[in-house]
Amino acid sequence: MFDVSDLRRNWGSRSLNDAMKAVSLILEQNHFDLQRPIVLRNHSSGPVFDIRQDGEQQHRLLTATDDAGRLLQLGFGAASRGLTANELVPDPNYSLDPGLVNEAFSTQGLGDPSEPTDSLLSRERSGTGVPHTEEPYVPVAGWGSALASTQKSNDTEHAPDSAVKLTRDGNPYWWVTEPWKWQVVRCTVTAVNADTLTCNVAAHGKVAAETITVAKPCYMQQTGWDGVLVDGVTYVYATSQTREATTMSDSSQEDQTVSPLYATTGPCTDIFAAWVGNNSGIAGVGWLDLNVDARQWFAV
Repeated sequence: MFDVSDLRRNWGSRSLNDAMKAVSLILEQNHFDLQRPIVLRNHSSGPVFDIRQDGEQQHRLLTATDDAGRLLQLGFGAASRGLTANELVPDPNYSLDPGLVNEAFSTQGLGDPSEPTDSLLSRERSGTGVPHTEEPYVPVAGWGSALASTQKSNDTEHAPDSAVKLTRDGNPYWWVTEPWKWQVVRCTVTAVNADTLTCNVAAHGKVAAETITVAKPCYMQQTGWDGVLVDGVTYVYATSQTREATTMSDSSQEDQTVSPLYATTGPCTDIFAAWVGNNSGIAGVGWLDLNVDARQWFAV
């Protein structure tokens, strides 16, 4: 059996064929154990390995498995698996200047800007990684780095866990993961509280429904009005939807109720809410009832 550690010695330019034969021998074996890394020093400007595929079969070529059993395969084109954006380190020159990419593709015969009709579809190539287009391939600079910067979003402008955050050129971008949380939501009221509503949102393609807390419109809330003198009128609440209004000038009183009432039973238990972040008027509550039923306080 070939001694893998022997590949570490300096073969010299005259022994290049011997080195390649040794590499071929070890690669032909089904399995081999490495006690130390294989290090090949290449003093030329050419590639260390030039692997060419002559047949139609998609070879896996290089595979690696980590301690968790995750498999990474490096092959030709679609034969690669397990690669993620943050594992790819782009050349900053090419990512910042798409013109350099065009120049590199042109010198390799992968698209000539002077011949826009010269399509890659007419060429027999494998795994170039270049889209088959008639126009020169021009990537948008910076998005590879943006994908590598993906992180969980903690912004208050949208509902929690509804997006992941990417950063490009110092600017934030959001990748929506829960589209329904970015829209007006129809939900069912399950509990009426002093300033908020407990609501149930249907699955919306999710595995299960979700419960959210929705702030009532300001005039429908209790805390900011109960026992407070506003424009010569004092309001004292009996429940979150009934109160007594007393005019200070003549001590006249009036019983008031919300109409239509918030209901947890019956035909009209749904409301429409939207995420407004810190603008709901209640700390820690980002959803706000849009009051599409035009609820108001009326005398009874």
